[in-house]
Amino acid sequence: MADDVLRMGVDLLVVGGGMAGLTAAAFAARRGTRVMVVEKGPEIGGSALLSNGYLWTVPSLAAFRSEDPDGDTSLAQVLVGQLPALVEWVRSTGVDVSERISVLGYGTGHRIDIGAYLARCRAIVESAGGWIVPRVEVERLLVVGSSVTGARAKDARGDVLEVEATTTLLATGGFQGDRASRERYLGSEAGDGLLVRSNPHSMGDGLRLALEAGAVGDVSGRGFYGHLVPAPLAAFHPKDFLRLALLCSDRGVLVNERGERFTEEARGDHHSAQAVLRQPGARAVLVVDDEVRQGSRAPFIAGMEQLDPLGDAEAVGANVAVADSVDALAARIHTWGFDRAGVERSLGAAVGRVLSRAPFTAVEAQPAITFTYGGIAVDEHASVLGSERRPITGLKAAGADIALYRSGYAGGLALAGGFALRALT
Repeated sequence: MADDVLRMGVDLLVVGGGMAGLTAAAFAARRGTRVMVVEKGPEIGGSALLSNGYLWTVPSLAAFRSEDPDGDTSLAQVLVGQLPALVEWVRSTGVDVSERISVLGYGTGHRIDIGAYLARCRAIVESAGGWIVPRVEVERLLVVGSSVTGARAKDARGDVLEVEATTTLLATGGFQGDRASRERYLGSEAGDGLLVRSNPHSMGDGLRLALEAGAVGDVSGRGFYGHLVPAPLAAFHPKDFLRLALLCSDRGVLVNERGERFTEEARGDHHSAQAVLRQPGARAVLVVDDEVRQGSRAPFIAGMEQLDPLGDAEAVGANVAVADSVDALAARIHTWGFDRAGVERSLGAAVGRVLSRAPFTAVEAQPAITFTYGGIAVDEHASVLGSERRPITGLKAAGADIALYRSGYAGGLALAGGFALRALT
């Protein structure tokens, strides 16, 4: 019944309580804005809370083009340009920010205590009289003419809330948690063939809400950010997301079921994860030499914990083999359903080049997704674009809900936080 609807008004309604949503909410609240954040999950933080807290991006537009030639360069300019302001904002909350460090060999940034930062954002919002409400799912945006004026939502008890808002920001973290959306936008193999290494609540709500309100989607032909992990796995939990990531794949050889190499591994594990998804069975075998295996235990980025991904892969029961020769290793790999002759040819050609020092280690690999690249079309001010690519009044979007990357990667927290600030300035 209409009388059972709780109605209220705010200046800023944020849909999603992760890095983008909480950054925008705290930034606005500190400036006297009336703010409400509604979060679908039981807790705030989203996928950011599962991250290692690296706030980084590429140093220039040229570096972005090198990493992601088909990405959106106008939005990349915002990404690059916003990092200093974002770092300064984080410092202003009282959270420690590390010295500048190199990231992935082509980016720079800082490490922050991400849990402390998100908690501080919450405290800023609530101390200013704002609201952060978990377990609330937005059903639809409120649209008057060509403007968005808020949203209609429902909480876990089924109570309905209508929030009138001058500005509504969509920050729901992508659609990787929804199998149907993965299959629709990333291909049929992205259903069963793609593990999810993110929070479970990012199911495309932001994209759905925007499209229903007349926004333009930019999803076709875009990939995802993720990593390769061992296969098969009986279970895959947040504690496994980093320790099982095969980050060393950029120094190894990947072959598909036919034993063929199919990608330029040195571009990075995040590129290879997308390439493996397109292979038969959405699987591959990663082979590294002893020097790479020993090196894989070192911190991947300055400040990161020491890892042993290949040792951990063996410990959890994934397909792992070690041999002193290519033919012996190919024989083992063949038992996993890979063509022996093809594997021998590909590995033989790599010996003395990529594979220099025996023994060699092989691990079956599969892709896992952290967030999607396709999403809502926005302009340089994070305004959601509608028909004729004109901004929809009252509607903004940030983070993994927007379409910026196509196949490359230049930071997740910077994408979220940078566009959150841009939406409000």
